[in-house]
Amino acid sequence: MTDGLCGPCQTECFARIKAERIVQREAREAAAREAAEAEAKKNLGLFRRR
Repeated sequence: MTDGLCGPCQTECFARIKAERIVQREAREAAAREAAEAEAKKNLGLFRRR
């Protein structure tokens, strides 16, 4: 992945990889949160009671 890169380029590459992982993790967490909220809303009855 970083084979043959000089020091600053390698550092930048690692920073980019780390940032991409953070964005992916946040996207997964947001999707899980939205799914949980949708499930909770689905379980509400006619008068918004469970």
